[in-house]
Amino acid sequence: MTIVTTTALTPNDVCPAPQSRAGRPEAAAAIWHWRRTAGAGDAPQRMRHARRRAALQTLVAALAMTAALALRHSAMGGIIAVVAVVNLGCALASPLGAYARLQAGLDAVGHMVGRVLTYALLVPLFYVFFLGFGLLLRRGRRDGLQRWFDPAAPTYWHTRSQREPSLSAYERQF
Repeated sequence: MTIVTTTALTPNDVCPAPQSRAGRPEAAAAIWHWRRTAGAGDAPQRMRHARRRAALQTLVAALAMTAALALRHSAMGGIIAVVAVVNLGCALASPLGAYARLQAGLDAVGHMVGRVLTYALLVPLFYVFFLGFGLLLRRGRRDGLQRWFDPAAPTYWHTRSQREPSLSAYERQF
């Protein structure tokens, strides 16, 4: 009797580890560090971005407020103005704190309003559309294709006239 012994393979035996190569530091500096979280070094850039975003939002809110006031909706225009001023104030005072929390809250409210409007508008629209067209199509009960069984008919076979096949019949088939 022969006993065969084997040695266990390690992952490096099957797929050797890549050799590290020296790179260029300037190329490595341009690489995005995707595992790194946002640190204090890029805080001024994030603050600038938040303030720009708030300024753009305030501009859009000013246009909406102007449209509401032009349509004589002073209450709606006032609400838009208050939200825009609070938004801009939070962005100027605390762009990474209060403004970020305000944006998260407004995003949550917007998501909730979107879900409610989806169910409130699309579900009734679905039933009105399909139920309405279904009733409209069933209204006449006219069957142009004669898909219903007629017990009085002796046969469903349609006799065709026997025509002599000609070249013109093949050229113009329909």
